[in-house]
Amino acid sequence: MRRNDRGMTLVFGLIALVIVGGIVAAGTLSISATSSRVETTFRTEAQALDVARAGMIDAYAWFRRQPSQPVSAFAPQRDLTVAPPINETDDPSIGLVREFDIAPGYVARYEVRTYADTNSNGIFDSGEGVFDLSSARSLSGIGTVWLIESHGYVYRQIDASVAWNQAPNYRVAGAHAASEIRQMSVVPPGEAPLCCDTGSTVRAASRSRIVANGVTGIVYAESTGTADVSGSEIVASQSQAALPDYDASWTAVFGATPGELREMATIRLTGSGPLPSPLPDLPFVFVDGDMTVTSAAPLQGTGLLIVDGDLTLDVGNNSYFTGIIYVTGDYVQRAPSLVRGVVIVRGAARIEGSGDIAELVFDPDVTSLINGSIGPYRLSRGLRRIDSTGVGGELVTGTQ
Repeated sequence: MRRNDRGMTLVFGLIALVIVGGIVAAGTLSISATSSRVETTFRTEAQALDVARAGMIDAYAWFRRQPSQPVSAFAPQRDLTVAPPINETDDPSIGLVREFDIAPGYVARYEVRTYADTNSNGIFDSGEGVFDLSSARSLSGIGTVWLIESHGYVYRQIDASVAWNQAPNYRVAGAHAASEIRQMSVVPPGEAPLCCDTGSTVRAASRSRIVANGVTGIVYAESTGTADVSGSEIVASQSQAALPDYDASWTAVFGATPGELREMATIRLTGSGPLPSPLPDLPFVFVDGDMTVTSAAPLQGTGLLIVDGDLTLDVGNNSYFTGIIYVTGDYVQRAPSLVRGVVIVRGAARIEGSGDIAELVFDPDVTSLINGSIGPYRLSRGLRRIDSTGVGGELVTGTQ
């Protein structure tokens, strides 16, 4: 080979080396940039808060599926040696703990911790875990109201053989959120299909039917007058009765305030919007304001309906409802309609038909059905973030 040819080969080799090196460097920079973008996304788009929210939902489900209600202690279990295996948590010594991959090399982790008085002051402080608030809410017994705190983390997993919070692994973002759950029990003020605060404001007119086999048709508070039932068909042990201890207040019937019930509802509406028809399976519906039900969206289904205002089942509404209805204003039920269960009215009540029948039927199993399906723990407070930064998630000394 001539000297010039050898020189050209060397030049071309150096050029190729530079090109290959540039490609490798560019790839390395691209990978580094991608990693930086991933971490930036996790920090800025509140991924850790979503992880904390997942922990909240898991804890809520844990409380609802416990066989003994109300729950007296928060203690998720793990025992994979029994049949069937118990796998409620990854680490029962902490509480309810789960981890899952969310991107290559990035893992999400939430911790819903059992209560620990970390500062030994004898009282609950924020950040100390899941806590029974029943006594703080002036409620008798235990396990009626629980505070749930959830810590969510996103961490970079470099070495799976060491703990998530030990080097070379490191936390990218964290969030600390809290909410409350409350067990709800509906206690009607009397054993009757129609319960009203004031007897003199009740009118069961023609083409109305009240069926209450073995119990009273209409009950109301003592010394409030009597109901007008002329023209109505009432099948009951007695048509009406005044009760000396009648109490249809929010706290007496539900053991909760309107605001708490509004938060617990599965469906919240204003009076201007129609009800879903038919209703989903066993909902808790809270309506703010007056509502009129027509044939365009009849009241059909089974559940709990609270109307903070007037409720009117208008002419031709074709409603067929099983459950409990609580109305803070006036209640009007026209034909054709059938309500099976209990109607509790704070204002005036009027039931009447014209051609067809407007019917109320007492069913002793309805209250048990509602309490069994809707009562066991509901979220009574919106999720609130306690820490203030995207890399937060800790207010107390402990697991980082």
